[in-house]
Amino acid sequence: MAICPSCGTKVHSPLKTLSIYGDMDRKKIFDGNKVGIYECSHCYVKFPFTTSSQKLEIVRHDDFSELRKDYENAKRMNEELLARSSILKEENSRLREKLELLKLESAADALDREVSDLRQGKGLLQEQISIFIQ
Repeated sequence: MAICPSCGTKVHSPLKTLSIYGDMDRKKIFDGNKVGIYECSHCYVKFPFTTSSQKLEIVRHDDFSELRKDYENAKRMNEELLARSSILKEENSRLREKLELLKLESAADALDREVSDLRQGKGLLQEQISIFIQ
């Protein structure tokens, strides 16, 4: 949205838009600007206003085609990596669950051994008590 330089009124749409390109520097880079010609609805002054600006560079068609191929390859590889990442996350989750189950089974085995030892100890104590009671 442009603002009138004379009265400060906001002007919403341009009468006309133009593309203006600056001079090229030594690196073959130049500015490309989109400029709108606006007319103030309050004081009727016409004025230019830059709506967008970007740096542009001239590139050989072969280089651009190669860059485009590289981009497409990188995009495809990224999609493959995202899919593989998803598979690996699922596998990681399954393995974590399996590890937790193994830990619980190990703890249960240890408790079973402890209960068995306690039962043996109880049996021995009962035998010794029965000797003293008779």
